[in-house]
Amino acid sequence: MVDNSINLDLPDSWVRVKLAELSKVITGNTPKKSQPKYYGGNHPFFKPTELNQGYYVKTSVDSLTENGLEQSRRIPAKSILVTCIGATIGKTGFSRVDGACNQQINAIVPSKLILPELIYFICISPDFQKSVINKSSSTTLPILNKSKFESLNVPLPPLAEQQRIVDKVEELFSDLDSGVNSLKTAQQQLKVYRQAVLKWAFEGKLTAQWREEQQRQGKLESADTLLAKIKAEREQRYQKELEVWQAEVEAWDAIGKEGKKPSKPKKPKELLPLDVSETETLKVLPELWQWVNFGELIQWGPQNGLYKSSNYYGKGTLIVRIDNFYDGKLNSYKTFKRLSVEEAELKLYQLQVNDILINRVNSMTYIGKCALVSSTPEDCVFESNIMRLKIFHDFISPKFITYYLSSPTGLKQLRKNAKQAVNQASINQTDVALSQVPLCSLAEQSQIIEEIESRLSICDQLEADIETNLKKTEALRQSILKQAFEGKLVPQDPNDEPASVLLERIRAEREAEKGNGKAKTRAKSKKTQLCEQIQLDLSTRN
Repeated sequence: MVDNSINLDLPDSWVRVKLAELSKVITGNTPKKSQPKYYGGNHPFFKPTELNQGYYVKTSVDSLTENGLEQSRRIPAKSILVTCIGATIGKTGFSRVDGACNQQINAIVPSKLILPELIYFICISPDFQKSVINKSSSTTLPILNKSKFESLNVPLPPLAEQQRIVDKVEELFSDLDSGVNSLKTAQQQLKVYRQAVLKWAFEGKLTAQWREEQQRQGKLESADTLLAKIKAEREQRYQKELEVWQAEVEAWDAIGKEGKKPSKPKKPKELLPLDVSETETLKVLPELWQWVNFGELIQWGPQNGLYKSSNYYGKGTLIVRIDNFYDGKLNSYKTFKRLSVEEAELKLYQLQVNDILINRVNSMTYIGKCALVSSTPEDCVFESNIMRLKIFHDFISPKFITYYLSSPTGLKQLRKNAKQAVNQASINQTDVALSQVPLCSLAEQSQIIEEIESRLSICDQLEADIETNLKKTEALRQSILKQAFEGKLVPQDPNDEPASVLLERIRAEREAEKGNGKAKTRAKSKKTQLCEQIQLDLSTRN
């Protein structure tokens, strides 16, 4: 008998029942990885990541042989797979093929008397997803065991209405999917356009008209002139450091040479000459521009960051880590972790405005990504996987350099001598210093920055609009499901057989299956008894 007290929010012809009343639930199992004979066959072996395929789960990274499938638990096609452990708890997929799954997944095998597609849509609905979270353990690793999972309540419409609901949801979701695909295509096109803008900028294309006008008026200085100023500034700074050192040595002599003698400042290193053969393969630069080694523009550094073990993390000073910046910018300081540092460490590794950060150890996808420190709301240091440097910002714009290093050409230059290991790559300080950089007048650098930012600001707005629309699409998807399982998405038909009658047939079917199972068990038992009797007779005759 159905308890109608729990169906007050449903149409009269619907019922609400426990999941176990409508289906068989199978918890997956992983065959031993140490047994190669179990893996590499034709049977897909699903894990939570494969459930990202959603309504069409067909393929998997791992597969099982017949032996492997025997060791696991066979899951028939049109089963609903739900992750019931971990951060992705509730993630759901609809299997379109026979296969198996691991122990993180519960597979729902619906009764043959109801539509499995309907059960899938129920499982991705907001109410069901909320119940999965609420019923799971509240530990660091959320878990929903099989018995609790089977006890989850689900709405059951009449069979005819099930088909109407599935048809309507599929129709609406198809329209939404088409819109999402268009938005994601536009999103990808914007990423490509961003890289194109940076590429054009450092080929001189964005400022071609401006440069022509400036040259006509004789207002532009050449890269040679700018480079000479930088070299003169470097020498002047070195001479000032020598004067300070000499004064310190004299003071040290005057007190009888007590303590350690002041260290003489290091003379700036002479860089290797520009690789002309490589320059010839790079893009031809506009007149008055010039390729230079990046080291020629560096005032101080590069310096590798601070390493401290994990027990120092949790409180103290902000620290920039490799996941705190991308596309030339630092994330919000609110996302940074904190680290206990000593005063001497803070003095050595403290970030300052106009510092440039470069990721020196990571996968090849991210190695060389950089960021400009544009503000320092409080003390902040940087981790060992990062190097930082300062350029002669009176002559070179730090923003100009950061944009260049983030461009396709700049990244290629930083990575050209990267050392690759199994899962990561690295670049060193020499690799950075010998990266080639296009140099132009400070005035044109400013104009290039303006041209880049005017275009990228439009990209930022378009990307924000796309993200907003994607969120609206997902919210609409959830609204459709909510209406569907409140009986408000498709019209009710008074001629439909009530779900209570359908439920009774499902229960009868399950009882019949249990009876068949018992009969098979009894048959097996009689066969066993007969074998034992034959063996007894044979032993008696002998």
